[in-house]
Amino acid sequence: MILLRIVPCVRDLCQDTSQHVRAALATQISGLAPLLGKQPTIEHLLPLFLHLLKDEFPEVRLNIISKLDQVNKGRFRFAWDCEYFLIIFCSSDRG
Repeated sequence: MILLRIVPCVRDLCQDTSQHVRAALATQISGLAPLLGKQPTIEHLLPLFLHLLKDEFPEVRLNIISKLDQVNKGRFRFAWDCEYFLIIFCSSDRG
């Protein structure tokens, strides 16, 4: 249900023309990770996290970064792996 109905809507919201919509989404998108599980999060949400991290508006980027600890509540190792990956990816993207 989540993959079929909600994730496509979230994907559309990541592309919304309003920075306020994207900023609001960035504060909530991490809440889907525990519902999806590890592999679907990697396949479907991680690309959206990366997209939001590259947003031109600082508020969007800040909101997604501030919520990374919630990517997979109760599974610190996975959350840390995602955060580490995002940091490495963004650092190499800027160089």
